[in-house]
Amino acid sequence: MEGIYPEYLVRGGLFVWGGTPDGDGTFWATSGEPDEWPVVVCRRHHGPDEPAWTRYECGIVELLVRTFQGRLQRNPFSGTDLWRNESARFVRD
Repeated sequence: MEGIYPEYLVRGGLFVWGGTPDGDGTFWATSGEPDEWPVVVCRRHHGPDEPAWTRYECGIVELLVRTFQGRLQRNPFSGTDLWRNESARFVRD
C-alpha cells in the first residue's frame, strides 16, 4: 500500500464508513481531530425541498441516539425503521 494516497483521505474530505439498506451513504468529514469528525449523511431518497447531503455536528453514536429519540429536525435516513425507534435492535449478518 506504500505510495497510495486516495483522494478521500485528503484532510477535510469525506471518509465513507457505512450505508443503509435504503441506499443512504454515511461518512465522516475529516476536518480536525479524528475523535471530533462530524457525521455526513447522503440520503438517496429525499423530498424535492430537502437536501440530499446533511452534516451533523456530532459523532455516530450521538446521531443514532438522536435518531432513535426523534430529537433531530427530520429523519436523517431514507428509511423509517430507526426514526423514533427507542427499541431498535441490531443483528450481525
